[in-house]
Amino acid sequence: MKIIIILSFNESNKVRNENSQSMSFSEWIIPCNPSQYDVIGAFNELKKIEWKQSANIEKDDIIYIYVGKPFKEIKYKCIAREVNLTSAGRIDDSKFILDDSNYKNYGRYMELDLRAKYEEQQYSLSEIKQHGLKSVQGPSRVREELSNYIKLIETNLNKSYSEQNDQ
Repeated sequence: MKIIIILSFNESNKVRNENSQSMSFSEWIIPCNPSQYDVIGAFNELKKIEWKQSANIEKDDIIYIYVGKPFKEIKYKCIAREVNLTSAGRIDDSKFILDDSNYKNYGRYMELDLRAKYEEQQYSLSEIKQHGLKSVQGPSRVREELSNYIKLIETNLNKSYSEQNDQ
């Protein structure tokens, strides 16, 4: 099992920018219906996508994308690079929009920068519910229990991956 992690975290939800300034961020989980948007195909080809924005997500917030049936798991970790965009189209991910009735002319959009792809069922619905997830019906803030669980798994996987590469 391996994980791609590009960004490092500390326990207080702080991230360092290029100038080594400390900034706070929130963590969100947002659902994706794979019959409406092919997020798997999109992230196989692109490192950035545009996403409809219905919550008050801020720049540099962490976004976990939960992919619905048949997957039912968190598959991706992203950073919100741009938020409150009034239109989509800066990134051409249009071939991945399978049903634009809930996407086109949505009102607000955000640009998501891919930071990690998770192994299959690493963060399955049953697993994340055991660690504090209440619902994936719409965007919601990640509860502290789930945030700590994800960080623990990422830390352990990164340590294991580093040890394998050192040998």
